[in-house]
Amino acid sequence: MNLISLLRSPSFRVLAGLTVFCIFAVVGCGVNPSEMATSAPPLTRAATQVQPNTLQSNLNAMKVMNYYPADAGWSLMWENWNSTQINTDFALIASLHANTVRIIINVKDFTAPTPSTTMLNELSQMVTLAHSNGLQVQLTLFDWFTSYTNITASKSWVDAVVTPYQNDPRVAFIELQNEMPTTNSAAMTWAQTMIPYVKTAAGSIPVTISVTSAGANVSVNLQSLITALGSTQPDFYDIHQYYGAPYQDYYSIVESQQVAATQGRPLIVGEFGSSTNAADYSTSDAQSLTSYEALQDYGYRQMFLAAKTAGIPAPAPWVLYDFVPGSLSNYPASSDQYNYGIYLSDGVTPKTSAASLSSYFGSGTVSTSMNNGFENYSGSPSLPLLWTIYKPTLGNFASDTTHAHSGAASAKIWNSTTSSSGNPSFQIDPLTVIVPGTSYTASVYVMGLNATGTTEICLSWFNTSGTYTGGSCGGSLSGTTGWKQISVTATAPAGTIYTVIYLTSASNTGTAWFDDVTFQ
Repeated sequence: MNLISLLRSPSFRVLAGLTVFCIFAVVGCGVNPSEMATSAPPLTRAATQVQPNTLQSNLNAMKVMNYYPADAGWSLMWENWNSTQINTDFALIASLHANTVRIIINVKDFTAPTPSTTMLNELSQMVTLAHSNGLQVQLTLFDWFTSYTNITASKSWVDAVVTPYQNDPRVAFIELQNEMPTTNSAAMTWAQTMIPYVKTAAGSIPVTISVTSAGANVSVNLQSLITALGSTQPDFYDIHQYYGAPYQDYYSIVESQQVAATQGRPLIVGEFGSSTNAADYSTSDAQSLTSYEALQDYGYRQMFLAAKTAGIPAPAPWVLYDFVPGSLSNYPASSDQYNYGIYLSDGVTPKTSAASLSSYFGSGTVSTSMNNGFENYSGSPSLPLLWTIYKPTLGNFASDTTHAHSGAASAKIWNSTTSSSGNPSFQIDPLTVIVPGTSYTASVYVMGLNATGTTEICLSWFNTSGTYTGGSCGGSLSGTTGWKQISVTATAPAGTIYTVIYLTSASNTGTAWFDDVTFQ
């Protein structure tokens, strides 16, 4: 069933069409070591061992934005260098109350064993531009790197890329590699050597590694990383949470926290997000960009609520901008990878999620609104935003601006039937963290015109595998009526991780309207 699942797929960059980019051959790639940039950044901080309490407080204060220019994704950011645009983009990031920007350094452009002076100078400019806009940087190393047996070249590369920033307060933290392949034994052996080497090169700057939720619950991949690294662990862990619907975020975070706690190390969410590409949404959602943006925003707010409830630092959205078609190497223009931004590719037009992000980064505020009054709608036929249609072939569904209990709109179902597998409904999983054993009440105002059949409000409960574990319904509607409130109260069974509210009208030859939903 569709449960506002945002069909979120990760922002794969590792090996994305990577062929042979002169990667870390022992003899190098024809770059003279004398070409290295020799000027160290001007700011320094005392080289001290990273202390867990200080690290946690620093992470708690960070608000990170993942970044590429709208017209220059992946390697094009470095190859089509535009410092003026980057400065403009960093000012926008700062305006959202972010204080850190992620810079991803790939081995295609930063060739080994020693990157060119041009590339090193671009990196230096980028760090300086971030600082001038009040931002620290997260440096992600070794992107697109797979030559895990070339330790010597790897160390030389770190000497060139990382050492100039040793103890530099402009660098918030360093990520050894994006989404490391935890089942690759060569990669894990490489990481065991490179973690301490990067730590030494970085000085007081903490070092992390990220893992993805691809292929398994992210906590499973995190445990695989920890097991493979043995006694050589990073300072903290970074998970990228995409797969699954938003209601799973809280439980993925908590499970990952428990895994990280076995090593006494903090946890962050270094990437999350969803695309507003039409291909990622079902016909049970309102079919419009406005609708897709609202659903993206709903997923953002669910993640913010999950992080806030779990007590972890602010998650980092992927990504600032949609990408201009053709600006992502190895992806066709139709790919949903172009549409993960919180701004359109024009660089100025915000999506709905931009305001929610700014509010969360700025004050920690998370709105739990779910279009309760159906005031927001779009598409043809017009449908309420965020609410998905369940059993769409069994009735007619629409927004209605001619009838409302309050405000200017409501939702309606008319001329409906039923089936043994379920009743036609508007449905949503509310923005809340469900606690098993707790009683919850859902209410809605309804109105009828020659209403027949069954009109009610229902709560259904689901476990971690998405299996239905029980439900309750309440209310009735018959004939032609004014507005009245109906409700259902039920207790979440053991093992419940989320609930779905259904506004149902089955076997109704007339019309039922719904308005002003509450859930508590």
